[in-house]
Amino acid sequence: MMLPSMNRVKPLFATALCSSLLAGLFCALPPAPAAAQPYQWDDSMKGTVVSGLSYPNLVTDKESQRLRFVAFGDSGTGSVEQWKLAGQMEHLNKFYPFSLMLMLGDNIYPNGGQFYKYGAKRFREPYLNLYKGGVRLMPVLGDRDVALGYSKPMLDYYGMPASYYDYTVGPVHFFAIDTNAFDNTQKEWLRERLDQSISPWKVVYGHHPVFSSSGLGGSPAMQKHLKPSLEIYGADLYLSSHNTGYERFREVEHVNYLVTGGGGAPLEKFAAEPQPQSVKRLQMHHFVVFDVTPKALSYAVVDEKGNMVDKGILQKEEANAVKP
Repeated sequence: MMLPSMNRVKPLFATALCSSLLAGLFCALPPAPAAAQPYQWDDSMKGTVVSGLSYPNLVTDKESQRLRFVAFGDSGTGSVEQWKLAGQMEHLNKFYPFSLMLMLGDNIYPNGGQFYKYGAKRFREPYLNLYKGGVRLMPVLGDRDVALGYSKPMLDYYGMPASYYDYTVGPVHFFAIDTNAFDNTQKEWLRERLDQSISPWKVVYGHHPVFSSSGLGGSPAMQKHLKPSLEIYGADLYLSSHNTGYERFREVEHVNYLVTGGGGAPLEKFAAEPQPQSVKRLQMHHFVVFDVTPKALSYAVVDEKGNMVDKGILQKEEANAVKP
């Protein structure tokens, strides 16, 4: 079940945060980041035209009973807001370490064809301190990333193993999908991998949303092809971006949906009439931090000033419960 949302929580930060994600976030905004130093990006997972790859041993703590990670999308503009959010993530990581950073697409603006010009400033440098500190970047491709036929170069540049792939960390089995080309081959791969998973939590993430109340709206293709796969094969959560803002939806057929596209790009307005499933809509820059154990998945939405602006928790009665 979901906890009631909070309109605004004053920054508290300190030991309370370390004991509970939902206790409150954070102290004052840290100083502006210093000029990034040259750093050799890790290209050990060079992209490939082969997709549907599985990495069960991607990290060494698969047996861990706890995992923390952050997620956001539509970040790669080099804006002040992107840098402020990156600073808040760095500050969080010092006191409340997380392992993964899920980037939900449109990681470089205006399009992937400009990665040689803008990649350093808009993709690498804002998050260098996190990366150097051991946080693993696990991106997916957005429509801007693949524009002008740059899918393969962007896989290489982002260090992605494939355009869609899955991996397990602690109690979570992650499925990174390519919503730009969600064809039958990828759909069958996702269904098979979801069905075979024995992890307590199954988190799917891609660029395009199933539901959205923004001007762009939800994706009819995702509603037709992805939504049934999530419902039938036991996904717990679908994370997406594409629409620049935050939106939370009520649980639909045992699946929870969050749109988190406030990573730094200009914000879009929501439609006057929201989607029937919509519960919370925020037109602000933000990221989402997750704290997961086998029995609970809790999250907090954090704005560029370090305020917690929404929160929730999903729970399982048994550690290995699988939703029908």
